[in-house]
Amino acid sequence: WDAVRAIRDRGKTVVLVTHFMDEAQALADRVAIIENGRVVALDTPQKLMTRLDTSRRVLFTNPNGFNPQELAHLPDVTQVNEQDGEVTVYGRGPLLIRVAAALNERQLYPDDLRPEQADLEDVFLSLTGHQIRD
Repeated sequence: WDAVRAIRDRGKTVVLVTHFMDEAQALADRVAIIENGRVVALDTPQKLMTRLDTSRRVLFTNPNGFNPQELAHLPDVTQVNEQDGEVTVYGRGPLLIRVAAALNERQLYPDDLRPEQADLEDVFLSLTGHQIRD
């Protein structure tokens, strides 16, 4: 990554083709997301990430017996998923506060409640409907 940054910092254009979204997020000034030979998005990494309806997410381990879809009705929540006992709530605004309050109302106190920002992997998934293939 240092070599790419050094070339870019000298004012040269670098075209980097990668399927590693963390690499693109770290190195690129602009990102084109291409699916089946067609550009589906082109912008800065930050603008792509803030365009998402799911620009924030809250994750926690599901307490036994809790139906995470109960959180889907909260304001600004756009999606709720559960995979292997890990709940992910997507949305905008004060999402962490809303999810924590809803869990508190149900007397559920997960130890690992944590917020995350969307990344380019989320953007790709949102735009294409599938994860990146190796």
